[in-house]
Amino acid sequence: MKFKMKKFKIKNKSNIIAKVVSVIVAIFLWYYVMGLVNPEETRTYRNINVAFKNIEYLNNTKLVNLGPNEAKVSVQVKGKKSELDNINENNIKAAIDFRGYDSGQVRIPVKAEIIGQYNTLQVTSVGPSEVIFNLDSVESYKKPIEVRQKGEVKENCALSDISMDVENVKLTGPESYLAKVDKVIAEIDLTNKDKPFTISSKLYAVDIKDNQIDQVSLYPQVVNINVQIDKTKSVPIETDFVSHLPSNYKIVNIKTNPQKLVIKGQDDIDSVNSIKTEKIEVSDAVEPKDGELVVKPILPQGVSLLDDSVKITVTYEVEEEAEKEIKVPIENFELVNLKDDMELRDTNEKFITIKLKGYKSVLDKIDEETFKLRADASNVTIEGKQQLRLELVTDKEYLDLINDTISLDFAMKNN
Repeated sequence: MKFKMKKFKIKNKSNIIAKVVSVIVAIFLWYYVMGLVNPEETRTYRNINVAFKNIEYLNNTKLVNLGPNEAKVSVQVKGKKSELDNINENNIKAAIDFRGYDSGQVRIPVKAEIIGQYNTLQVTSVGPSEVIFNLDSVESYKKPIEVRQKGEVKENCALSDISMDVENVKLTGPESYLAKVDKVIAEIDLTNKDKPFTISSKLYAVDIKDNQIDQVSLYPQVVNINVQIDKTKSVPIETDFVSHLPSNYKIVNIKTNPQKLVIKGQDDIDSVNSIKTEKIEVSDAVEPKDGELVVKPILPQGVSLLDDSVKITVTYEVEEEAEKEIKVPIENFELVNLKDDMELRDTNEKFITIKLKGYKSVLDKIDEETFKLRADASNVTIEGKQQLRLELVTDKEYLDLINDTISLDFAMKNN
């Protein structure tokens, strides 16, 4: 069976061409109009916060950022006006990445991008394009704690001892700041304190100029301090001599330096009125002792010296005892307190003979012409001979009268 193809004839051919041309013109006009109404522009967005990425990388590699701790940039964006009109600073994300950097001053580029579905928008520039950071190594070491005192304890009290529950503190921080640490300080206030106490003190680090360094961390941050406050008292020193000398020799001119000691303690010191030295043995040497001895104090239980470094020295001399008879001129004799109605009868005696006992060195220096005596006549009320007690009027030490009385004859005055 055969089909016959029919021939179709295009009618009005010029009408179709006109329609095609119209479509092309319409498209061209649409693009032309859109180019005028929605042109391509470039805009700058300022003060965009820069995010810091991979901070954990610094922690894992024992690095720390010393600054800056924040950054802002300006971002230039290019695109169609219609899309630019739909964004603001919140649609722009800027960031730097710490990964891969080492300690020192480093320059890290800033990368920016547009957040959202925008076909024509693109970042054309970032200013500044990079941020300079100071990265430092994180180190740790231990340092002893120094206690700093404020104020003064009460009068007749003293700070005796300070102890802490830890002696050293661990410092952790940037190496450059750790190198500046001169001391780690704990403070105590002693104002008007008179008894032992315990205090918790916060620790802080300072440099050589006493400026506080906050960039390092301390462990522990607080230390417990036990403060011992004692009473103080000044007491004389008593020497404890043990003599092996002959009976006619004595230890004289004993001097200690210092003459008193300052002791400390609690209530035990209230009953302590002097401190004895250790025993000082003196043999049969009879020559005066030259130089000085260093001796130790014997301290009662619960009592100690305020200054442990004090040195107690003792000097002394060994003297021989002797007797000597001297004649004192009668004009060097003074009678005192004689009543007005009594008088001393004349005597032909030109001297008063006395016998003295004392150290030989002193007796040998006596000048009989200047030696003076005295007697008190306040009890003489009747005539006749009376026994009066003689007294030495002299600046000579270590002298005693063996015959210390004198017989004098008294009479009533004639009216």
